[in-house]
Amino acid sequence: MSRSWRLVLAGIVAVILATISVVAGVQLLKQPVDIKPPDQTSLLVVPFGVAGDETSLPDESVLSALIEDLRQSLNIEYSIAKPHILPKALLNRETGQLRADLALSDVSQRYRRSGYFRVLGVTASDITIPNYNFLFGLADRHGFACVMSVHRLSWGADEELTRERIAKIALHEVGHTLGRGHTPDVGSVMVYSDSLSGLDESGSRFTALDVSIILTKIPELAGKVIAVEPTDTDE
Repeated sequence: MSRSWRLVLAGIVAVILATISVVAGVQLLKQPVDIKPPDQTSLLVVPFGVAGDETSLPDESVLSALIEDLRQSLNIEYSIAKPHILPKALLNRETGQLRADLALSDVSQRYRRSGYFRVLGVTASDITIPNYNFLFGLADRHGFACVMSVHRLSWGADEELTRERIAKIALHEVGHTLGRGHTPDVGSVMVYSDSLSGLDESGSRFTALDVSIILTKIPELAGKVIAVEPTDTDE
């Protein structure tokens, strides 16, 4: 066989192998992650971080405590996924913070077909979006997914207060995925907070009004979403 024919044959083989690799990659991406029955009301907690930064992953003990606290307001099934590592390309080049909007998109797409009712991504990396110095969390208003950061929640706080802050942010963001927007009621976990002091002053649970609005949108959560106490507060 001449040298030219050998080169042509090598090129054909390379194309075939590349095609097989692409098809295999596409099929892999199509595979659901952490499959559960689609009719089962359950929330998946996804610890996520940034490649090359081990400190960006939250401790498993934090996640276990978070689930225990969430059950007081949202009594459904919970699972913890394997750690999910995001590429450094999702970091803000100027500040080094993780782009919450890009992380949310990644987590949402990755677990969209998993069969879980809702997904909560938790990171220890500081997060932000354009035009913001930082965020505590970010939710997909269309439902399904939200993300949060525990990075700042231990600042100036003991273990008890840190845990309370983490639970507040998680429930707040999950509440958004359930169709509840912000409220001016400082007794509700759904009040907007952009500082630690504001977060500490806010409520830690859903109010009766929050629950009513959520059940209007998702009636199947009746008996599973719980208010801290009855209230007649109007917005």
